[in-house]
Amino acid sequence: MPINTLLIHAAALEMNGRAVLLPAPPGSGKSTLCAGLLHRGWRLLSDELALLDMQTALLTGMARPVNLKNASIDLLRTFEPRDVLTPAAPNTSKRTVVLMRPSATAVRRVCEAAQAAWIILPRYRAGSAATFTPFEKAATFMEVAEQSFNYDIHGVRGFRALGRLVDQCQTLKFEYSRLDAAVEQFARARAGIADESRRMMGKASTRPLLVSVLLEPSLSAVLTLPEWDLLVRQARRARLLARLAWLLEGHPVPPPVRPHLSSALLMAERQREATGREVAHIRRALGACQVPPVLLKGAAYLLAGSASGLQAPRADCSPISTSSCRAASCRWSKRP
Repeated sequence: MPINTLLIHAAALEMNGRAVLLPAPPGSGKSTLCAGLLHRGWRLLSDELALLDMQTALLTGMARPVNLKNASIDLLRTFEPRDVLTPAAPNTSKRTVVLMRPSATAVRRVCEAAQAAWIILPRYRAGSAATFTPFEKAATFMEVAEQSFNYDIHGVRGFRALGRLVDQCQTLKFEYSRLDAAVEQFARARAGIADESRRMMGKASTRPLLVSVLLEPSLSAVLTLPEWDLLVRQARRARLLARLAWLLEGHPVPPPVRPHLSSALLMAERQREATGREVAHIRRALGACQVPPVLLKGAAYLLAGSASGLQAPRADCSPISTSSCRAASCRWSKRP
């Protein structure tokens, strides 16, 4: 097992590049819920063991057969009679157990990672309605840590990786009793998020796609691959691809797009380092003359750590520019 992997006792599924993580102790109904969602367009990552890459915050699974136990077996047979199940194995430590065959698509795409968008803590409770309840991120962090097999081994790295995962996700509790109602509620919740994003996209339809996403990065959640292609080309043409990549950190990005954004961030970092070296050489060259270097616009903002230039009324220009240049240890020269 890779040393950069956090092992989480959770079901995990993916749709359109976005993953849902269902961490819960045994007997909570996560495998049953996972099996039901597989019949509503979700791709199986795992019903039991989710693998979190601590460097990229991406989830993968093993696409192994779904483990069904006791009452869940007849529940799934009623829900989807066409499922391929193994013969029942009675009298195990978990009583009666069967395995449900994963789809060919899940097996074929087993190495394809996805970015988590939701952490949902499921719980089966007889007679309850299918209901989502918001759950605090701090409490979610503790619940997921409790369900991680090697969180304590990784120490600070595990803490930071789990914090990043929780920060990028919507965190909820989910209670259900009927599987058909549960999967319907999941579909409604996901459709509601997509509809709201599409509504916002419609409001911004008079603007270029790049401008809309820069102003509201969450719109990226509903982009199709052709729209992503257009967005990347517009950002590259406007020399804003690194800026776009920075804004979209923590937002779901399809696997084909990630290399474009990652390379843009890498190139931006190399440019910052190169600019810093050039300024250091200039400072040394002018040191004997006691002449401080004057950085203009792009270089000043780059070394000050600002992502872009500033626009302000003329009367406010002096204090704003002076503050930015002071952060970069440079001097600002007022020009007419």
